[in-house]
Order: sequence, then structure tokens, then C-alpha cells
Amino acid sequence: MLGLRFFVCTACETVFAGAAEPTACSKCDAGRFEELTGALQHEPYFVPE
Repeated sequence: MLGLRFFVCTACETVFAGAAEPTACSKCDAGRFEELTGALQHEPYFVPE
């Protein structure tokens, strides 16, 4: 299953979603992130019904 984690850039407050923490912000080039939640959020199309 693909799990998304959400991170916010502490420099410009841009939010990213991915399986791992980004290495650098694509908007401001900073490399400082804070995870918004520790829980993995699964996309509904990957979850069996």
C-alpha cells in the first residue's frame, strides 16, 4: 500500500505529500520540514472496498 505523509516547509509554509520527507523545498529551496501528522494517510483508490 502506498501511504502518504504530509510535510510543511518551515521557511515558506508550502505543504508536500509523499512517502518520505522531501530533501529540499521546490518553492524556496529550504531544507527544513515539519511533519503535519505521524499517521499515514492512504489514498482511497489503493484501499480495497
